Amino acid sequence: MKKNRASDDKAELILNAAITVFAEYGYHQAKMAKIAEVAGVSAGSLYLYFKNKASIISNVFEMTWEKMITISSTLTLRSDLTPPEKLDLLVDQLFDLFHQETELALVMVNEHYTWCQLAETTFNDCIDRFFTDIDTLHSEGQKAGIFNPHISSVTFRHVLFGGMRRLLEVWACSPENLPIGRIRQDFKVLLKRGVLLP
Repeated sequence: MKKNRASDDKAELILNAAITVFAEYGYHQAKMAKIAEVAGVSAGSLYLYFKNKASIISNVFEMTWEKMITISSTLTLRSDLTPPEKLDLLVDQLFDLFHQETELALVMVNEHYTWCQLAETTFNDCIDRFFTDIDTLHSEGQKAGIFNPHISSVTFRHVLFGGMRRLLEVWACSPENLPIGRIRQDFKVLLKRGVLLP
């Protein structure tokens, strides 16, 4: 992919179009020609930026995961927040990432396993980095005597990650029936009541 500003803008345009197409048709039914049409570029120029559909969806996932990891790693390092405050902000900021982008939320949820199969090494690296941050937050809360010591970090990380994925899917499919503000608040209460000592 070219690296100048105009080129970056065109690549972003294509990626945004691809998110729209993937959300509507799914990865396997999506066509490069349709992505080019939605992006307003020729099919030929599309291939100057991305060699195939797999390259496009990999870029979408990698960029989004980097944003998620930046959120988790930044919060983990903050010494001015308690573990429950970090957990609250983690949930808020992750939901904020998708708040204005229901199509991206659908793609991240529906094509999760597609990306895993296409780019297993990158997928595992992203998951490992994110889960390491979650484990660090959870361990900090347990060492401080705030989080329940009987709940394993493995269980906690999968409840957090899996719960968010499912809630994002439900919200993205029907945002008018289930406001994201209500979802995030309920989710934070459930998480904290599950990990705080009685």
